[in-house]
Amino acid sequence: MRLHRIRLSNFRGVAARELRLPDHGVVIVEGPNESGKSSLAEALWLVFEVYDSSRSRRITDIQPVDRDVGVEIEVEVSTGPYRFTYLKRFLKRPETLLQLTAPRRETLKGRPAHERALQILDETIDRQLWKALRLVQGGPIDHVELHDSQGLAQALDRAAGQETAGERELSIFDRAGLEYQKYYTPTGRPRTPLTEAAAREADAAARVGELEQELQKIDDDVERCTALADEIVRLERDVVQALAGAERRAAELEQLRRREEVLKRLKLTSQSTQMEASIAQRNVAERDALRARHDAALRDRAELDRDAAKRAPALAHADQVEADAATALATAEQAARTTRALRELFDNDLEYHKQRLFFEQLRQRRDRVVAARELQAAARAELESSRIDDGVLKRIGQAELAFVRAEAQLSARSPQLEIRALAEGVTLDGRELEPGRHETRVDADATVALPGVAEITIKPGQSVAELRAARDVADSELRQLLDEFDVADVDAARAAHATRREAQRTQSDCEATIRENLGDLTLDAIGDKIERLRRWVERYPEERQNRPLDNAPSNAPSSAPDGAPESASSVSSETPEESRDWTLQGVPPLATDFDGTRDARTSAKHAAEQAADAENAARATLRTAAHEARVLRERRQEVDIRLRLAAQAERKAAADLGQARSDEPDDALAAQAAAASDRARAAQQTHRDEQRSLAEARPERIREFAENARRARRVAEDRLGHAQDEQRQLSISLELRGEKGLFDAREDARTERVRFGRESQAVQRRADAASMLFRTLRDERESARRAYSQPLRQVIERLARDVFRADDATDAGGMGAPDDRSGTSGTGDFAIELDDELRVRTRTLHGKTLAFDQLSVGAREQLGLVTRLACALLVDPDEGVPVILDDTLGHTDPDRLAGMAGALEATGKHSQVLLLTCSPERFRIPSAQRIVLR
Repeated sequence: MRLHRIRLSNFRGVAARELRLPDHGVVIVEGPNESGKSSLAEALWLVFEVYDSSRSRRITDIQPVDRDVGVEIEVEVSTGPYRFTYLKRFLKRPETLLQLTAPRRETLKGRPAHERALQILDETIDRQLWKALRLVQGGPIDHVELHDSQGLAQALDRAAGQETAGERELSIFDRAGLEYQKYYTPTGRPRTPLTEAAAREADAAARVGELEQELQKIDDDVERCTALADEIVRLERDVVQALAGAERRAAELEQLRRREEVLKRLKLTSQSTQMEASIAQRNVAERDALRARHDAALRDRAELDRDAAKRAPALAHADQVEADAATALATAEQAARTTRALRELFDNDLEYHKQRLFFEQLRQRRDRVVAARELQAAARAELESSRIDDGVLKRIGQAELAFVRAEAQLSARSPQLEIRALAEGVTLDGRELEPGRHETRVDADATVALPGVAEITIKPGQSVAELRAARDVADSELRQLLDEFDVADVDAARAAHATRREAQRTQSDCEATIRENLGDLTLDAIGDKIERLRRWVERYPEERQNRPLDNAPSNAPSSAPDGAPESASSVSSETPEESRDWTLQGVPPLATDFDGTRDARTSAKHAAEQAADAENAARATLRTAAHEARVLRERRQEVDIRLRLAAQAERKAAADLGQARSDEPDDALAAQAAAASDRARAAQQTHRDEQRSLAEARPERIREFAENARRARRVAEDRLGHAQDEQRQLSISLELRGEKGLFDAREDARTERVRFGRESQAVQRRADAASMLFRTLRDERESARRAYSQPLRQVIERLARDVFRADDATDAGGMGAPDDRSGTSGTGDFAIELDDELRVRTRTLHGKTLAFDQLSVGAREQLGLVTRLACALLVDPDEGVPVILDDTLGHTDPDRLAGMAGALEATGKHSQVLLLTCSPERFRIPSAQRIVLR
């Protein structure tokens, strides 16, 4: 396989790029980071392996982040007899296009094009080798997986001098493997054909065993029926005996029940006589209680009469004290209302002075805002008329500085002309000089004339002319800037800029003043508040003077205008009913200042508090007196009620006692109670005698014997019934099973067991044969692989000796390994060992052997790259694939880089090698073609 051309469009940061590659040799594609080198290697994988309809993360990641466009990859490839151009576009308008030019022209699109491209690769190259010979940037530094590469196996066979393992040989091994896999899993466990044959044989054997067990069960059931017949006869005798015993015990139990009935009747008689005696005793006790209740009622009534007489004077005194306290409370309430009215009046006066102060503050705020706005308008006009801002002043300053520098350079480098005029008539540039000494700077042609003697022209030279021209240019630019912004000179520009800065500060200060005084209001809102406050302040003295004095609390001044602070005292706490009972005799005049009003309010507040304290004290005294009077009245009422109740109780007790004696005299009632007690004692003694006699007969034992007899009868009957049921079920079962032909079924099952056994043995023999063939071929193949791994090892060692050459002084062998670089470049100083998977297992250098994983990162990377180059050298060029290396050998020192360059150059003579790197100085390969990416 050869890559001739690759083109990318909109691939990550690559907008468009096309590379044309030679058929053989080393191609070094160099460029800085993020120039798209790794994108080339990734694109070669994506174009063959991923469908154009894919929306996977790997596809969306290659789209440019700043444009919503499709990603396009196009490659031109020749492999085997085929040469084709393959185009694939992802994400936007997905498309796959395959155009074959050899061996015949063919064009395919979409999914068929993708499948045809993979078919060509599978037909012409070893895709496993194609994957193994790619080393991408950031990929793992690990073993090269080569054991599944068919092309490499054939190449190693040829290199080992053996017959090439062609497709037929590999096909026989594959077919043997397929046949083996019919019967066994890769781990050696039997598959379905073996398990099913064994299962069928086992099922037939189990069927034979079940039928034989069924026949044996029939024989057992016949013997059981014979035994059950004898057992039923014995159980029938046991039932008869148990029935006789149960009847005898039942008769004893019936006699016991009759005696218990007699005992119950005697108990009822005893209880009845006891109840009669209890009733008689209760009647006597009730008669005694009636007499006692009548005597107690007489005593209670007399005691209550004496208590009522004692309480009357105390109640009269408490009523008088309560009346006096009520009069004192009315006087205190009147005084409290008067002081509260004065306090509320002074509260309103204080509110009036507060509103006047607030009115003045609002006017001052409005005046400050108006003045600030006027200053702000003037500053804004100044800013609009001034054009000299910071940028303009900076430009003018820079132009002035340039002019000063040019003037200074011109002055420093211009020659100085000194003329001493000894007489009149000497001229300089046509200007007559007075006698004496004259000095001037010569920055242009100057002519000194001595009439009648000579005319001298002084030329300053080319450098001075250039400085003068530069000075004139700087002066012109400065003048042009001054004219552009209409200022006479630089000082005027600075003055204009200072005026502008002052106007900006004034505008900023005015904005702060307006913001501070307005707050969250507008100027119109402040004006409205000022107007409302003015009307309220002007109206208050007149309203205060004209307000009726007998209703001051309820007619307090109206509340402050909206937005002004309000006083809680502007609302009266008195109701109209309370305010009608008093009248203010004269109102103090309105104080002219805030402090006087506050002092008057403080005095009124103290007076109101004292009056309130007096009112609260009078009210507390009234409550105490009222409480004491109420308690005495309640006690008097309680005594009166108790007295009425005692009288009623005494009359009722006397009536009840008289009625009871008229119904039954006291002596007759006592005689009846004594007779009832005698009858109750006699009935109780009779019941106790009968109860003792019945207990001596042990009734619980009689009941236990009767229950045991009934239980024994039930057990005997149940056993007999169970035996009879079992005999009937066995008889029916034997009749049914006798009709099934179990003997014939058992013989058929034995025949089927023999047949399935033979089939299972045949399947096992085929499985054993397939296993033997597959294992034999596998062992032979492994033996051949071990034999042809020798050519691969030799090629790797030959290339690696140039890399690990004698002038290496140290090597990071890993795990603290000693220096493993050879001191000479002869043979035998370097060796490797391959495992069964054709991976490097150990490396020997300078007599020291280390496992691959113990080597340093650089050494593992170098061995991995050498292994890939060895594979490329061994495979037939027509069957091989390009070697693509993306930014490798980053851990390799300069000496080994030189050896690696020789290995790469040798491989390039046989294969196509593509190196992608941002450090081209690492690869000094004279024959390599270089492509530089920008």
